[in-house]
Amino acid sequence: MKSGADPSLEDNSGRSALTLVETLLQNTPATTSLFSKRLAMEAVSSTLRSYMFEEIVPLSIIQKRPVASRDQFLVSWFDGFEPIWVDDVDVADDLINEFNLGIERASASELITIEGSVRAYPDTVLVKWSDHDLLNWRNVGTLGA
Repeated sequence: MKSGADPSLEDNSGRSALTLVETLLQNTPATTSLFSKRLAMEAVSSTLRSYMFEEIVPLSIIQKRPVASRDQFLVSWFDGFEPIWVDDVDVADDLINEFNLGIERASASELITIEGSVRAYPDTVLVKWSDHDLLNWRNVGTLGA
């Protein structure tokens, strides 16, 4: 890899080196006699992944679809990239759990506090969201950093 090899190149049947290694790993029995081979294949897989993918922070999961024996998620990104379908193994578990629980991620453009007012719920703030102009009262504990 350090010498300039391209890990995303595919063979004649359309399989990348990463796909080949992961297929071999799935088809290699998890026995003590093959432990060292599996360990080596996992190291190769990890190295290929580190050279093929860069870490991009996801904003949220938009949709889920089954593909073959796994799921894919349509992921939106913080940096403005177009949403793309991503295999479940490449999506963080906490993000998948939030999607399955129906928890929505949204970004606030402004938190509005009203000075000197007596409110029935003092732990709430008025939130202006970045994706629309509606204001909502939210509990301070439910708002992330």
